Amino acid sequence: MVQPHCYVPDDVASSLKRRPEQAGTSVSRHLAELAKRDIGKAWPEGYFERVFKRDDRNPIAPADQGAFEQRPGLDE
Repeated sequence: MVQPHCYVPDDVASSLKRRPEQAGTSVSRHLAELAKRDIGKAWPEGYFERVFKRDDRNPIAPADQGAFEQRPGLDE
């Protein structure tokens, strides 16, 4: 497991220590949960461009529907 390091202002660090203490967990675990939640909600970079890429060489066109069926009327 990777152990990242970062620097935050003193007031942020105080708040960051207080929340996990209230929840009965460690700062590391608290930060890991925040990161998982944040990363899990975002779409990967360029996702929509790759999945829904516009391809003018093969445009989507409706299929031929054929001719309507001819049926006799009710009074015939």
